Amino acid sequence: MMRTFFRSYAPSIGILFVLLVDSLLLSPGYLHPQKWMIWLFFFFLYSITEKINFFGLKETPQKFQIYFFSAMIIRMILSIIFIFIFLYLQVENLFLFVGTFFLFYFYYIVFDIYHLLGNLRAD
Repeated sequence: MMRTFFRSYAPSIGILFVLLVDSLLLSPGYLHPQKWMIWLFFFFLYSITEKINFFGLKETPQKFQIYFFSAMIIRMILSIIFIFIFLYLQVENLFLFVGTFFLFYFYYIVFDIYHLLGNLRAD
């Protein structure tokens, strides 16, 4: 049980560690000041898409692709909405914000693919 929990939330724990190092040890801070909001967004987004993927894998393995692509589209649409909200609010240092956002996005994508491949069964 504990191993499954750690594997599921390893990306969040890894990014949390990077955020703490950036906040506490690095003087200028290489990530955007809104990094905690971005991390919280990705934590909930990853949790939602992971639940959708595992529901599809457990309930109907033959139609898993539908659930996977639905989760991918939901992730993409919610990410675009999140960025546009911050664009509308005229966040300071926009390039650093977008760079931090995509750094977290790609990090979560890598772990999503790793976790997904680890749970697929050979048919």
